[in-house]
Amino acid sequence: MPFWFVHLSEFQAAIADGELTISELASFDSLLKGTASFYNEQNHIFGLHPVSHYAMVASGTLDDGRSFNLLFIEVNLKLVQVQIDFS
Repeated sequence: MPFWFVHLSEFQAAIADGELTISELASFDSLLKGTASFYNEQNHIFGLHPVSHYAMVASGTLDDGRSFNLLFIEVNLKLVQVQIDFS
């Protein structure tokens, strides 16, 4: 699965107009592209579950040869944890 990583500041500036395109993402100076060899996503939507919960875990290789690990957790519509490691 393809993964693109960008700096938050570039992302926030790009979405300020309410629209984000692949072309915009591809032009970011901070763009790191990679491919996940492991990907797991859990999406428990509020209404079907007493508390919403979204979790994503991924790991793989960047195009420059480094590896990445990603952990993203949201609970009750609040960001609880984001961890991205490159090595």
